[in-house]
Amino acid sequence: MPYVWGGEDRAGADCSGSLWYVCRRAGFHFPRTTARKMWAVWGGAEKSGWRESALGDLVWFTFSARRPFGHVGMIKADGEFYNASSSRRAFVLSRFEPGNTYDRHFAGIKTLE
Repeated sequence: MPYVWGGEDRAGADCSGSLWYVCRRAGFHFPRTTARKMWAVWGGAEKSGWRESALGDLVWFTFSARRPFGHVGMIKADGEFYNASSSRRAFVLSRFEPGNTYDRHFAGIKTLE
């Protein structure tokens, strides 16, 4: 699936669109919105750090003060997560490592219920 800003299906998706697509297929229904609005819909973080994450948890990042909670991904396991990377694919496997970009910009994790 290619990366497409504002996309939400197999033709292409951005970070929140790709998660909306996957979650909807798994039976979780919510409005297709930005990562920041997704954070608000689910009421923020339940877990304080990415080391506490479990398969399927949603993870948010803040890369700038202008866009708090502006990026979202889904935990795979053992510090790995899927996310949409601009100019790449909508499902890229990335990794948390102490001090890397994702570790430094980690904002919170929420378990879908």
